[in-house]
Amino acid sequence: MACERCSRTPSFSRGRCRIYMNVEISELRNKLKKLISTSWNILKSTCTHFEFEVNDFETFLLKLHSFNFISLKEASGIDVLPVYVGEKLSFPIYSRTKKLNKWISLLMSKELIYILENETLVTHFQPIIDIKKASIYGYELLSRGIKSDGNLMPPFEMFNLARESDLLFNLDRQARETSIISSAKEKIDKKLFINFLPTVIYNPEVCLKSTIDLINKFNFEPENITFEVVETEDINDADNLNTILNYYREKGFKIALDDIGSGYSSLNNLSKFYPNYIKVDMDIIRNIHKNELQQEIFKALVALSKKTDIKVLAEGVETKEELDFVVDNGTDLVQGFYFGKPSKKPLKKIEF
Repeated sequence: MACERCSRTPSFSRGRCRIYMNVEISELRNKLKKLISTSWNILKSTCTHFEFEVNDFETFLLKLHSFNFISLKEASGIDVLPVYVGEKLSFPIYSRTKKLNKWISLLMSKELIYILENETLVTHFQPIIDIKKASIYGYELLSRGIKSDGNLMPPFEMFNLARESDLLFNLDRQARETSIISSAKEKIDKKLFINFLPTVIYNPEVCLKSTIDLINKFNFEPENITFEVVETEDINDADNLNTILNYYREKGFKIALDDIGSGYSSLNNLSKFYPNYIKVDMDIIRNIHKNELQQEIFKALVALSKKTDIKVLAEGVETKEELDFVVDNGTDLVQGFYFGKPSKKPLKKIEF
C-alpha cells in the first residue's frame, strides 16, 4: 500500500470555516490583518497569529489572490490552517497547515488535482534505438495527463504544478505505476526506461512497494527495467539516492542517469552512482556536428563510459547530421524525434 502522502490528493472542502493565520514577521502580519479586516471580521489576534471566519475557503483564497497585495516570497512566510464547522483541533487537523503560497498553488492546480483524483494519466512511448543492431532496444515511458476538457497536459506543466503545490509524491507514484500497466497492456518485451524523482522517495521499501508489486504482477524481467533518475542537476542528498539505487540493484533492475553533460554536478553524479546507462543531454547533441566544444564533451563522455562499462545513450537526436556524428563517435543507443516522437501506441519497427 502506498503511503498517505503518495496516495492522498488534497481537496478544498465546502462550507464555513475558521482560518488560523500565523505570521512571524510583524510588518507582514499587520499588512495582512489590515487587508483581511476590510472583508472579514477578525475574531482573535495575538502577537504571532490571528483568526477569522469565512463562508468558503476556496472562495476566500480566490479573493485573496485577486488582491495581488503580497509577493510569493511573502506568501511563503504565512502559515494557513482552515478548520471547518464541526471539526476539533487535533494533530491530523494541524497537519493540514500549509504556507499561503502552497494553498494558492493548489488552487491554481485544479486540473492537475482532477488528473490525479480521476487517474487520467496516460503513457506515451518513445523508442530507444540500438545502433549496432539497427532495431528498437526499448522505450522511455513518458506521462501525459488528460484534463477535464479532454485535452492533454504536457509533463513539464504537470510536474511544475506538482512541485509548486506539493503533489510530486502522488504524481511521481501514479506516473510510474501507469507506465508499467500501459507497457503490460501493449505486451512490450523490450527494455523499459521508467523515470523517477529521487526527492520524493524517503524509504524505498515503502515508497516503491506498489511499483515493484506491479512489475512482479505483470512478470516483467527485472533486467529489462531501467529506472531513470531525472533532475540529475538537483540531487542534494547523495546518500539517500544511493540507498534508492542500491535497492533497485538488489532487485535486479538497471539504473540510468539523465541529462549528463549539462553541468558539473551531473558529471560529479556520474562518478558517485555508477549507472548502467548515461543519457547525454540533448543540449550537447543539438547541432553537435557544428560545435567543436560539444563534440569534445561527447567524445570524453563516451571514452569514460567505455572504460567503466556504461552504455551511452544520445538523446534528442533530430537530424541525420546529429545521428551520423554520435554513431561515428561511439554511442550505443539513440533516442529522438529523428526516429520517433512519444506516442500512445509504441512504434514497433524503425527504418534508418
